[in-house]
Amino acid sequence: MAAEKIYTMDECSALLKIKKRTLYELTRLRKISHFKIGKENHFTQADIDEYIKANHIPSERDIKRTAVAYCAAKPLPI
Repeated sequence: MAAEKIYTMDECSALLKIKKRTLYELTRLRKISHFKIGKENHFTQADIDEYIKANHIPSERDIKRTAVAYCAAKPLPI
């Protein structure tokens, strides 16, 4: 099994395209999972993916698709 890539603060902020200061705030508020090695914060790819997924804003098409699937699964009683 291959080891998961570990990202530093600099790498993670570049990957997410946010300022390092913003990333520090996200870790302080526990909005993104991370771990420490010594005094430095680090992130796994799973941490980053989870943060992105949690902050995903669905498009109108996604909402309609979800609504159609829901209505198909739960038809109105006649």
